[in-house]
Amino acid sequence: MLHYFPLEHIPNRYTTHLDRDVQEYLESNKIPYIYYEPKTPNGDKSVGNGNFLNAVDTIYRQSYQMTQFLENWSRGKVNDGDIVFISDLWNFAVAGFNYLKYFTGKKIEVRGLFHAGAFTDSDIVHNLERTYHGFEETLFDCCDRMFLATNDFKNDLLSKRFVDERKISVVPLPLDFKNLSKWKKRGIEKEDIVLFNGRHSIEKHPEMFEMLKNFRPDLKYIDCVGEKLSREEYFEAMARSRVVVSFADEETFGYGIQEAVYLGCIPVVPDRLCYREQFSKEYRYSNFLDAVDKVDAAISGKLLPTVPFVTENETTFRTWFSSQVTQFAIIEQETLTPNRRTPNEKV
Repeated sequence: MLHYFPLEHIPNRYTTHLDRDVQEYLESNKIPYIYYEPKTPNGDKSVGNGNFLNAVDTIYRQSYQMTQFLENWSRGKVNDGDIVFISDLWNFAVAGFNYLKYFTGKKIEVRGLFHAGAFTDSDIVHNLERTYHGFEETLFDCCDRMFLATNDFKNDLLSKRFVDERKISVVPLPLDFKNLSKWKKRGIEKEDIVLFNGRHSIEKHPEMFEMLKNFRPDLKYIDCVGEKLSREEYFEAMARSRVVVSFADEETFGYGIQEAVYLGCIPVVPDRLCYREQFSKEYRYSNFLDAVDKVDAAISGKLLPTVPFVTENETTFRTWFSSQVTQFAIIEQETLTPNRRTPNEKV
């Protein structure tokens, strides 16, 4: 049995389509699962446009799902060989699974996605590094398989935390192809619009987008968050725009850029982070003036569209939900030696 813990549904974020697509995959492949409702006290109205979570709702959802799981455990619905799949392993309840396994002897596997952490220097939660350094290593001890979206993120994690590398698989995150393909089929004509679809948070640098507008005032611009676009307006904006830009200092996958590229936008992204493995050098800028030059090249037709990092979701889902013997089942018989890189040691 698969015990599935989804994220709370946040409008205009990936959490809603991810839950939809995971359930469709499980049902179409006849994989039996128990759904743990991502209930929150504020529903889908707790997070404003452009924000990524509500702390109260996040902790409530984690606690509520764990309570549901414990009730099922008490009713005999959790058995040896079951898999717990968590859509975000940065979860205060995860430490409880090892406690349960230790005292009951039940053999269950905990796996899921890891999106970000306090170890990432430019992440907003890095300010909590002292508090959550040890907690994050506890998470890595308690889970059996961790799925990360890019090698850049994996290398950052391994350089700053003690974790058994054999637990990690690098698998791209699924895009909302159901809606993306609908908009792609419409064949909307491109306009000379430069799109910014990053959040208005310090690590995404929306002020750099304002600088770009001052440098090239003759172009049209869309700031998806600043203009409070609805989900449908967001897809339409990507379909119409010729260029999508990022100024991010923190990005472990980059849903917005990937979605825009799928809809034909030409990416202009910094030469750092996950972008180095997602896009060739011609799309990556080294400084702000280089970014302006690449925007000019994209508008003039000298820089052409490319393909997104993700082209289908099937492989990702197969990897996540495979019922085959996992690496952990093999290595748990060995004496595990955690990765002991020092925080500043290069990968």
